[in-house]
Amino acid sequence: MKSYSQYCGQTILICYDLTVFLHLLISLNRMCAIFLPLRYNKIFSYDHTMIAIVFVFVLEISSSIYFYDIQTCRLFYADDFYHFVFTTEPICLFIAWYTDFMRNVSIVIIIVTLDIVTVTKVHIARKTMSEMITSETAKRRRDQEVNFLRQACLQAIVFVLELITYFVLEPKFENKWMKFFLTTVAWVGVHCIDGFITILFNREFRVLIPCLKGITTIGPTETLFTTSSSRMHFNQRVDSRGHPPTTAEIYGA
Repeated sequence: MKSYSQYCGQTILICYDLTVFLHLLISLNRMCAIFLPLRYNKIFSYDHTMIAIVFVFVLEISSSIYFYDIQTCRLFYADDFYHFVFTTEPICLFIAWYTDFMRNVSIVIIIVTLDIVTVTKVHIARKTMSEMITSETAKRRRDQEVNFLRQACLQAIVFVLELITYFVLEPKFENKWMKFFLTTVAWVGVHCIDGFITILFNREFRVLIPCLKGITTIGPTETLFTTSSSRMHFNQRVDSRGHPPTTAEIYGA
């Protein structure tokens, strides 16, 4: 398949970028639920959510066709180093650095910022209601917020580190195995680690996997994600009850 590697490279670039953009959509969803709870159902209705997802796919695929087909920038498999590399034309170097590295780092930073602002808003709201809840409940909810922040920041760090290893560190090495681990392994690893972080920080996901049931909870027992027993669509849960969602449901959106 080496002769088709440029198409494989373009496909996995699309998948990588879609992952980043969909993380951004999820963060925007959480922020909207916290800051605009009365308008959330309208803004993130099922139809609007599907439109947003389709828009992300169309935007990413069309931009990929423009950059990697019309502009003839290629990401192909280099047999000498066991990894995918961009062609060395000036336009391709520009695309690789600005539309791949800089753009994705910027989006990851935006995601973390949105999550921090959202959790800060939740924390402030908790303080104003402190007299209405017990100290034990307040501590549990603070733990939930801290746990979510740890998860969001750790996932962001993983994405940024992978981009740094691929674009910054890899050119500094000549050894093919170092290049292999700093690019191919890092690229595959970031998606695996992203999923594992979500599983390890949320007991609700671990109980669904028999071999992980015994793992000690990294964060609090109750997390800001929805439980496995409520798999109904987020908006449907809200509509059926007719009032704004709870924090647990908001962060599971």
